[in-house]
Amino acid sequence: MRRCYPILFLALFLMIPTSVGAIESFPHTVDEFPQQPPPGVENVTSPLTLGEVYLVEGLGIQFEYPAGWLPNTQQDITFTADPAEMPIATDGDPSTKPLSPFISMDFLPLAAVGLPMDADTEDAFKVINDVLALQIDEQYETGVLSKRAVTVLAADSNDDYGIITFWIQRDVVVVFIMSTPNADGAKSLLSDWETILTTLRPIQSPPLTLEVTSQFGNLAWQLPEGWHVFDGPDRFGAFASRNDYDLYQIGQFQLFEDVVITVLYQPVSDLMNAGLLTEPDDLDELLNLNMQFLNLQNPIVREGWALEGPAYSVEAPNGDGFYTYGVMGFVDDNVYYVQASGFNVQRVIDFKLIFDWIIANLEIR
Repeated sequence: MRRCYPILFLALFLMIPTSVGAIESFPHTVDEFPQQPPPGVENVTSPLTLGEVYLVEGLGIQFEYPAGWLPNTQQDITFTADPAEMPIATDGDPSTKPLSPFISMDFLPLAAVGLPMDADTEDAFKVINDVLALQIDEQYETGVLSKRAVTVLAADSNDDYGIITFWIQRDVVVVFIMSTPNADGAKSLLSDWETILTTLRPIQSPPLTLEVTSQFGNLAWQLPEGWHVFDGPDRFGAFASRNDYDLYQIGQFQLFEDVVITVLYQPVSDLMNAGLLTEPDDLDELLNLNMQFLNLQNPIVREGWALEGPAYSVEAPNGDGFYTYGVMGFVDDNVYYVQASGFNVQRVIDFKLIFDWIIANLEIR
């Protein structure tokens, strides 16, 4: 059988020789914006000490929060620096204002706010702004688990100030907030907030201790220990799986059993010289090219974030019963496409969060 052909065909076509309010709570337990932070904003206080872990079981993610902060486990996700201020932080009364910072995480289901499954960050931003009537001082793009996210420093209609980061995860808009008494407090905690964002990861995510550097470029990616990697011929790509058998099957153009990761990376000029791309950084053109060659059926396309820049994520079956979840974009005059794929749809879906974690750890060396 040649049913894993879509993976290898994509590799062949790419690797061308050179010439803020709570709407819904998930189960949880205790355990065109600028693309960089605003200039002149730095941490002027002692860094917060993290280490306490909070699990958002409904989304399958976790994050660390400051040691000594009190979590509220009874309703919405809230943490306060001063335990005595928890009633004020959670009473919903705009006339009472905590004097210490606190953290909250809220959720806006896409369907509940009239957004489609393929809603983008601008759609989510409009909904949040309509609800909170934000007065924004600074805003910039960032990434959370391979998702495009936006961070704003702003006051709401009640003059409550804070740092707000939001992104779309599954079928909800996640609104993650560090509330502070004033703008100076938010700016002093921005560095700490960005550190907290880096701790967002899948629950019980495996350590990524196996590092692979592309032999045809400077793209480095990390995998769980025990995975197996096959580097194709020069400029062909690389494949990874939890077992050697699947890598052998791919080499024989045969059906494989588990999830396989494919990593492709090459100069944009190769694709332009071949007439496959007309622009060096057009994400929409790259998306259309990949969907055409993979023959994806009714794909779910979302904004992504990888290698410190915007990307697209695509999830869909193709006509051969093959299911894929991938991220694509441009970096340093190169194009990359990384996908997790397989013929067992549920295995690919179950692997998505770990794949997001792998994408979040891609680096250029």
